[in-house]
Amino acid sequence: MKGKNIFNKIEANQIRQLLKKKIESGNEKKYRDQLRKIGFYISNFGFSKDGFSPEDFEALVASGKIQVIDQEKN
Repeated sequence: MKGKNIFNKIEANQIRQLLKKKIESGNEKKYRDQLRKIGFYISNFGFSKDGFSPEDFEALVASGKIQVIDQEKN
């Protein structure tokens, strides 16, 4: 697995915002690269790169496949 599946709250909020901007703009590459800098790879979760939404992210959090923690990891 590239990237990670545990994010702090700040990173999780950044991911949500970037996913929303990706959908609104249609510029997948620009936002994909920014998501990867945070450590989030859509491909890790079996979704198509242009069909992943903030709601999909929330579903992964709810299922436990992605964890959002209160503080930064050391």
